[in-house]
Amino acid sequence: MNLRTDRYYDDLWDYVLPAASATNQVWTIACNAVGSHGVTGAPFWGGSGIWAPSGSA
Repeated sequence: MNLRTDRYYDDLWDYVLPAASATNQVWTIACNAVGSHGVTGAPFWGGSGIWAPSGSA
């Protein structure tokens, strides 16, 4: 993938989670780790959010 992983997942975080919350009409609470995985080195960019059933943050 020729995308910066942090930017790619940041976009998913900003668009997919609110849409899923609105589609399912549920509150969504999510958080992500920060740093890198100790074994694989996979990066975690951090982030957290709470979305209402309307999809608003």
